[in-house]
Parts: sequence; C-alpha cells; structure tokens
Amino acid sequence: MLVENVIPEADTLEFDVSQISFEKSGFKINTFSAHASIQPGQMAFSDLKSKTDKSTLKGAVVFDFNDMDDFQNFIADVRWKGDFEKSTVDFFDLSFFAKELAYINSRQNFRRNFSGTVDRFKGKNVVLNYGKILFKGKVSMTRSARFF
Repeated sequence: MLVENVIPEADTLEFDVSQISFEKSGFKINTFSAHASIQPGQMAFSDLKSKTDKSTLKGAVVFDFNDMDDFQNFIADVRWKGDFEKSTVDFFDLSFFAKELAYINSRQNFRRNFSGTVDRFKGKNVVLNYGKILFKGKVSMTRSARFF
C-alpha cells in the first residue's frame, strides 16, 4: 500500500492511496486506488479505481455512519452514495456480501448515481447493460428477508 499527499486538518484526514490489494475469505481486490477523506461520520473516496478478477469500479463513493460500530452491521447501518463511471460488477463478487447472489451467473455494466444502504438503495439516471439489453432510468432495491 502506498499513501501519499497526507493532509491533516482539524478532524479530517485527506490522502491519496494506491497499490492496494486485498484478499479475505476468497474475496480478492487486485488493485485499489483513490483520493480519500476521512472525518467523524464519513469516509469519502474520489477518483476511485478498483479491480477484482471479475469486476471494475470507477468513480466516487461516500460512506456515512453514526460511529464505527455501524460497520458491524454494514449492510443496514452504513449509508452510501456512489457516482460511477463506466463500471462492471459481477454477481460472483457481490455474493461475498449477499450469498444468494452466488447462483446468478451475471456481469453488469453500469454507470450513474446510487444512494442508500446495501440492503435498501436507489439509483438515478442509471444505465445498465446486460448483453443486448439496455436499461436507462431509476432503480430501487429493497431488502427481502430471504435475500440477505
């Protein structure tokens, strides 16, 4: 991991992070880089670039939380906003967070704005490509008791 351009100011820490790779329980991030800003109740990542074997994310993500205990129940308690450029997510990668998705053999190309929690989020101006199918519009996902 390489951390550069560290700027501490009051209760905020900003820095550039790159050359990160990570593996835990079979989930592997091959590369991750971003400009990070961390302050009480918020972590923000702009100029985000992340790759796994099957997915690529580009854009910006902000995580809002009450305190670090919220990360114990990340799916329901940490709110996020994402603005993604041309990105690809494979359901295999998502299955590490929602096991039911492991049985869906699908890779989605997408871009635009999403917000909410992992178990309840919305997307605006979303563009999804799946094979020859193109979807443009709003997306809403609400947790199903059997889903997570």
